Amino acid sequence: MDPAADILFMLSSFNLRVQFVRKALLYGRAGVTLFPQDIRFSEVYACALLLDGQIDEAATVLAAGGEVTRNMSYLRARVMLQENPSLNNAQVALRAYLHQGDLS
Repeated sequence: MDPAADILFMLSSFNLRVQFVRKALLYGRAGVTLFPQDIRFSEVYACALLLDGQIDEAATVLAAGGEVTRNMSYLRARVMLQENPSLNNAQVALRAYLHQGDLS
């Protein structure tokens, strides 16, 4: 990995951890732009967007993310639950998260 990517990821994840959401958004957006192949930035950026209440933007970032990881499945389930919190959608989202499957 690129040392610049590692430092940028460290800054974004640290700021997210200490609840500096705006800074995490900034570093996450920079990471997604500079290193689009690194899935870590999509995860951190989507999580920061969810914490900031930008559900639609988080859904866009998650849809653009290529590889399906456990974290991406969790974030997709959270987005799905916040977009439509019905019982049926909750079951679908949780099953997809537990099986790392597709949310369709």
